[in-house]
Amino acid sequence: MKKILLASSALVLVGGAAAAEVTLSGTASMGLYGGETKIDGSTVATVPSTTDDDPQFWTDLDVTFDLSGETDGGVTFGASIDLSDVTENGGIQNDRDSDFAVFVSGDFGTFTMGDTDGAFDWAMQDTNFGLSGTLNDNEEHLGYQGMNLLDGFYDGQIARYDYAFDAFAIGVSAEIDDDAGETGDDGGYDDPMLGIGAKYTLDLASGSINFGAAYQGVNDDVYVAGLSAAATFGGLSAGLAYFAGEVNGFGLELNDAGTQYELTASNDAAGDDTVDIEYIGGSLAYTFDAITVGANAGTYDVDGLDDLWGAGLVAAYDLGGGLELQAGYGYGEAKNDDGVKLENSSYSFGVAMEF
Repeated sequence: MKKILLASSALVLVGGAAAAEVTLSGTASMGLYGGETKIDGSTVATVPSTTDDDPQFWTDLDVTFDLSGETDGGVTFGASIDLSDVTENGGIQNDRDSDFAVFVSGDFGTFTMGDTDGAFDWAMQDTNFGLSGTLNDNEEHLGYQGMNLLDGFYDGQIARYDYAFDAFAIGVSAEIDDDAGETGDDGGYDDPMLGIGAKYTLDLASGSINFGAAYQGVNDDVYVAGLSAAATFGGLSAGLAYFAGEVNGFGLELNDAGTQYELTASNDAAGDDTVDIEYIGGSLAYTFDAITVGANAGTYDVDGLDDLWGAGLVAAYDLGGGLELQAGYGYGEAKNDDGVKLENSSYSFGVAMEF
């Protein structure tokens, strides 16, 4: 991704003075998208049986500021924030639900705090490995897992320390409940969400395999533990992930774009609302010349649900210079023990840009 230097100055951190810089990068896209949501068997009158998203225009723009510097002693430091997040959730001065992260890194490892991955997400491979991406994330259907199910369980402010040596890396994280007006006696949790994860890269003559293992949870009540592997051999990429655990406040809700349903977990429900959950999913992609095609899928075994799965198809053509044609389709469905069935599909086609 190209980056534009905006400014530089002298900052001071432990170890001496150093030059610091601010860079600007961005993405944009335009095209068409649509989809359909069906709900069968519901007795709730306000729930529509079918909702169609007729083909309509899609445009998106994302600008990111990256601040970085390095001391004379070799300690690097920095922060990153999206332009849209400057005015959201109270602005950058807010310490709750703010979408930016700050880090310090050196021979001692890297310490990051803010809107960053917990140790489980940091170590585990998302089930879209090798895929090109789509305009409105059609590959992130009900069968997709970004491995961040327990991130944001409280206020979304996570602290993570990670350290790498040779091909091995280890990370630990914590997210704490900073709501002074709420305790475990109120029906939720107030103990820290703690995580630990490890990654290992195996380099081979014809490619590489990345392994991940992680655990994250609150006490023994709410947790996930899993393993993942992602391999690249020439133009072929494949990934596989598995995890199991118990989740509190489990449910489905529309993503920020309002185009697909996604799985959520939270501290909003009482402790006896935990459900057993098991997931397996993966992806397969192939790149030849400027073309990338791929698919991903995943399925869950969840208490109270008879069925929960999804699959997606993506294709892209790299036009060069940061411009890419992208197309995608995603489908997922969920059915509970009462026979209520949700079906959600989405598609998109257009051009994606990186600056």
